[in-house]
Amino acid sequence: MQHRKRAAKRTAEFLNHPLREPLDDEERELMNPDTWDWNGAQEAIVEPSGYSITEVRLSYDELLRIERAAIDEGMTVNAYLRYAALRSALQHGAV
Repeated sequence: MQHRKRAAKRTAEFLNHPLREPLDDEERELMNPDTWDWNGAQEAIVEPSGYSITEVRLSYDELLRIERAAIDEGMTVNAYLRYAALRSALQHGAV
């Protein structure tokens, strides 16, 4: 239980942390909105920030149970695990 509270606190601190300090003068200028060309702004389509792949060790019986539940929901095992994990995180107060 303490581990969950510490992990939730670290996540909240990460999400609320301001931008890091610039590495050099060039980056400092790029991070400064006063130097941006607001009149020449261009519209862009932003792609997702990427993905992370993680491994989960499951026994054969656990995998079968999860696979059956996923099939019942009309989902792949990957989608079902993602859905279940995010739902659980929300129930525990993770943002």
